[in-house]
Amino acid sequence: MNSRTLLLGLVFLSSSFNFAQTLQPMLLTESGALLPIQAGLTLAMGSLLSGLMQPYIGNLLDHGRVKRGFSLVAICYALGVFGYWHASAPGWQLVISCLFIIMAGMTLRTIVSMALIASCQGSERAEAASMRYLVSNAALAVSASIALFLFKEWRRELLMVDFVTSLVLAGGMLYHLKKKMRDCGRPRTSLKESKAVLLEAMKTHGRRITGLSLVTVCFSANLTYIPLLFAKRGMATTDISAMVLMMNAIIVILSAKPLRRLTRHWRPQRIGKIGTGLIAAGMCFAPLTSSINWVMLGIVIWTVGEVIFIPWEQLQLFNCFDNTTAGLASGAVSFLFSICQILAPVLSTALLSLPDEVAAVVLTLLPIMGYWIYRTTEKPHSGVLVPVDYRSELANTETAA
Repeated sequence: MNSRTLLLGLVFLSSSFNFAQTLQPMLLTESGALLPIQAGLTLAMGSLLSGLMQPYIGNLLDHGRVKRGFSLVAICYALGVFGYWHASAPGWQLVISCLFIIMAGMTLRTIVSMALIASCQGSERAEAASMRYLVSNAALAVSASIALFLFKEWRRELLMVDFVTSLVLAGGMLYHLKKKMRDCGRPRTSLKESKAVLLEAMKTHGRRITGLSLVTVCFSANLTYIPLLFAKRGMATTDISAMVLMMNAIIVILSAKPLRRLTRHWRPQRIGKIGTGLIAAGMCFAPLTSSINWVMLGIVIWTVGEVIFIPWEQLQLFNCFDNTTAGLASGAVSFLFSICQILAPVLSTALLSLPDEVAAVVLTLLPIMGYWIYRTTEKPHSGVLVPVDYRSELANTETAA
């Protein structure tokens, strides 16, 4: 068993019991202590605070300070799980718990990205990004199934398992990073120098990043918006969150391999365009109907788009930070993800205040606008790339507009 297989196994184990993060919209609103809008703002604040820390955490990991990373995950997760221990916890406790859980989850994301993706190059990076995405969603199906049938009765026990498996994931990933650093040596760049490189990359690729991030904001918002929309309609229950997550994950598992074969010879622009189109088409269902069946159909459509879009998007983002160290690149991508996580609850909150028909139009148009921004961006280097297959396509910079 090679190291990547073992690391992916740890991702699957932890994500299979990842209840505190995936069920947060319902955990915040189920007792009535927080309104859906307040829950959305809490999630946004947590993502902001956590995201700002990720480039710094990535730089610490670059310099081999893995114990600090592990301690941060352990302390934040412990405090977060404790806050969700009681279903009837007061609102202030739920808010604090949410902030700590998001910090722990975002730091874990940076650690996993550094260990699995940022340390690779070219086609190997594309393969790693795809495998991580598939494994995470397979585990999400397991997690959602467990939550749907057992979370109400075994809340505390499952939260404790969540805590333990998250520590196992953090420990395994950090041990791998420490061993790799010992073999390859550590970078000598200072935090100031790393920050300068990061800012230059953001300046160079800012519009491309903005366009891709806007698409991510939209489908991330939908995962929060649908449970909160049902809460607004008087159906606040963790079952709704579990059903949405389970359907999303099952479609990913069933469609990933066929779609990978289908898109193997597609040009990069086509991958992004079709993925975005399906995301936009599927997200308008929930605001227009209260029928679970129609909502699930919408989830199927935009999840297929997500399967096509996300691995390609991840590679495009990491390619924007090729000149930085692995930890800083991972922290930067996690920071961008956190910005999306900040804007997603804000968008969800705004959508909740709009008439349902208007919300449907907004959810449809925003992803299309994001891809348009990405496609109309001038590349620093022009040229035509002739793809050989899907992996080699993703390993190269996209064809100039």
